[in-house]
Amino acid sequence: MSRVWELFARYKGALAQNTVWVIVAALAAIAYVVVTSRKKDLPVPKWAPAAALALLSIFAVVWAWQLRWLSDDAFISFRYARNWVAGHGLVFNVGQRVEGYTNFLWVVLLAIADFLGLDIPVVAVILCLASQVGVLIMTTRLVRRLAPEGRPVTVSLAAVALATSYLAATYATGGLETTFGALLILVAVERAQAGQVLAAGAFGIAATMAHPDHAIFYVALGLVLLARRTPFRQLVLYAAPFVLVFVPYFLWRWSYYGWPLPNTYYTKSGGAAYFSQGGFYLIVSATAAGLLGTLPLAVYGVIRRVRELPTQFAYVAVPLYLIYVAKVGGDFMLGRLLIPALPFLLAYAEIGARVLIAERRWQWAAPALVAASLACVPTRILKPQEFWQGGLTDERTFYRFDTLQPLEMQGSIPRRVRMLHRYLAGRQPPPVYAAFAIGILGWTTDWPVVDIHGLIDPVLSHQPLNRRGRPGHERMATPAHIVEQGADLSAMCVFDRRYDAITKVTLDVETYCLTHYRADLLDPLRNDPKVRFVRFPEHIDEYLATLDTRAPADVRRDLDFFDRYYFAGNPDPVRRARLAARAGLP
Repeated sequence: MSRVWELFARYKGALAQNTVWVIVAALAAIAYVVVTSRKKDLPVPKWAPAAALALLSIFAVVWAWQLRWLSDDAFISFRYARNWVAGHGLVFNVGQRVEGYTNFLWVVLLAIADFLGLDIPVVAVILCLASQVGVLIMTTRLVRRLAPEGRPVTVSLAAVALATSYLAATYATGGLETTFGALLILVAVERAQAGQVLAAGAFGIAATMAHPDHAIFYVALGLVLLARRTPFRQLVLYAAPFVLVFVPYFLWRWSYYGWPLPNTYYTKSGGAAYFSQGGFYLIVSATAAGLLGTLPLAVYGVIRRVRELPTQFAYVAVPLYLIYVAKVGGDFMLGRLLIPALPFLLAYAEIGARVLIAERRWQWAAPALVAASLACVPTRILKPQEFWQGGLTDERTFYRFDTLQPLEMQGSIPRRVRMLHRYLAGRQPPPVYAAFAIGILGWTTDWPVVDIHGLIDPVLSHQPLNRRGRPGHERMATPAHIVEQGADLSAMCVFDRRYDAITKVTLDVETYCLTHYRADLLDPLRNDPKVRFVRFPEHIDEYLATLDTRAPADVRRDLDFFDRYYFAGNPDPVRRARLAARAGLP
């Protein structure tokens, strides 16, 4: 309970930092109740709803652009798309078939962009922003279809909340498929309500192929159609995209990668339950989105529109999806897994408010809408680059970019990658780097990469998960595994700590660990004043000069290290023979 109290203390502090927003949102809610409670509606020009939606979309795009960023995970998809177009296959490392992504349709769109000569990061950001506008449009359409008759919807309050939400705006860039998937789900439901079941099935399968978790929404919509006694022919049409598109795709990718599910599934949980962290993740995300005040209205809205197809879908799909999110432990990115459910939660909160107003129950409508107005306040409950309670982060603060063309990323990880690329680009064979964050590294350098967390490592991902921790980052490669995978450099050191100082290389201001002494990488940097590393032939000579003062047992221990770090790749029989003689070895 202590972390829950800390969460609410953080939320209270975030509201205090946005006092003006809170006051404006509350006053706007009260004004809305007063205006819409009039017996006679104010005359509204026919062009006003479209104009209002256009202005809201512009605001949403500008607000999202202010928060612009590109996730390291997005660059994983970028590299898969680029390698595919280059003829290397749908792989991250050339020659290694590992499904380290979960957004096939998104990768396809990025690959098409690359094939057409477009810049993948630019296209990814544009698609994210366009998806956010699409979500606003579809949410508005949903509200208009469910609103009380005779009460035209000039501006959707749910769309306003989505446009102003810090969480929604965060994933309106980022290069991830998150908002795109939410849009596909909304379109699928809208098409089903319009009686276009084939299109509904197609968009539902597209959402599933954008992210496997969205299969919950596709199945839920199918169950609703079945429960509504939809004619058999239409059910067949709804299922047709699953049979004709998804099943062949699933069989292909199983054959191509060798596993029925993406490697990330096995890496992150392998089906194990993690409700303690997942439940907390949902509470934190809902609090950050200001949803606590909207939930009563959303429930009321569902109750009053329970006969409508979208309502029945939301009644089934949203709880199932949230239970699933809780079961898998949520995510490390604050709010990301909440985005597909967010439009439905906000839309039904708005419907609940509109029904109360239409029924002239102002004593309930006014306070409920004021409480719900907190969803319009862009609160930030996590500090920049903070890891909090199980590793939750505001991931955006790690990977902000200034410009897209050329791409200029901020943050410590992009800086580390730039140093590596600046000093070691062009070496043949290219160095292999073992990293905690592989996306930007792989995209920028195009080198082979070893993933310390196992997203692209089927050996590591299928090992037993002995303890739970930060979702998606619980597996950790051992030093021996990093060496076995052929890494030349690593973000973590692989030898005993006593050898850390002599197995590190500093490039300008960034320090990296070496897994072995590779002279062709290091020797060209010998005279660079911004580069520091231990020149190992000279180090061994210094060691040999003091050899008589060292105990044989100590020499044996050090020789074991020398063999692995230096002699294995740099044959030097004279120096090694002297060390072996002192160690009492042949």
